[in-house]
Amino acid sequence: VTNRRTDGTGIERYYLDPPITEASMETFFQNFFAGLSKPEIKSSRSHGSGRDNDEVKFPTNKHGIHLLTADLLPSFLKKNKDKHVLLQLYAPTCGHCKRFNIIWNSLGDFIRLGLKWDDRLVLGRLDVTSNEFFIPGMTTSWLPDLFYFGVGVYERPIHYEKTETAEKVELGSISDPLDLIEWWMDEAGDSVDEFELLQALEEQHSTHG
Repeated sequence: VTNRRTDGTGIERYYLDPPITEASMETFFQNFFAGLSKPEIKSSRSHGSGRDNDEVKFPTNKHGIHLLTADLLPSFLKKNKDKHVLLQLYAPTCGHCKRFNIIWNSLGDFIRLGLKWDDRLVLGRLDVTSNEFFIPGMTTSWLPDLFYFGVGVYERPIHYEKTETAEKVELGSISDPLDLIEWWMDEAGDSVDEFELLQALEEQHSTHG
């Protein structure tokens, strides 16, 4: 059974496991219409993920970018509920995505090593060709794509494409990680201490300038 979600976030698929009998089909449809069934979600295998003392471990690359799958995404958002989360959607064969990945990795290095703000701002990356996601208010029609989950936000994130910045600069054409920091600051508003961030930027510039 397929079910197109009314919020536009995709199509859910429900499967009846064998053996298929009249009784199993009746139970299947009763559960489906009662909202008791769970859809099958395509999710790639996550290398390096696991559990440590009953806590889910999220793999990262050398730049501190969390490499997410559909299975890991909900728990990743809840795990980082006290932080700001920026999530990049991409496809491995997308030329613009490959270029943007360089900027995204640079941003990861800048946050960890320059600003030392990785305790409050975390970055994630999700391959949409091998992972389905059903986050209310989160849809994509163009790659690369970017969403911002504020502190305590699990759904209906801010979509880069629908902000004023996107009207001036396409995401795939951004060439400076600082442009992404500026966009995040604008969208985060009062939840970010702008003075503290500017001070950190100034210290980072003086150290490397």
